[in-house]
Amino acid sequence: MVKVWATGQNEKIEVFATSVSGKFCSSNFHKFAQEKWGYKGKVYIPLSSFSYLGEFWESDQAKFILHEDFSKINFKIIPY
Repeated sequence: MVKVWATGQNEKIEVFATSVSGKFCSSNFHKFAQEKWGYKGKVYIPLSSFSYLGEFWESDQAKFILHEDFSKINFKIIPY
């Protein structure tokens, strides 16, 4: 997929995913960070050890990810 930024710059975007099973904790994004980055969703962090879940990609739930249009994601809000 090619992302075209507001400046007109083109960037090839590749999305990779690894299915894992484990315990994760979540929290709302901090208010200061919400204002700075414009993201108001949750943040997930591994709570305990997790393991690879290879059979996930054969499940019905995987269809959502495999057919998702990731071009709708505002990558600009993700700090790096």
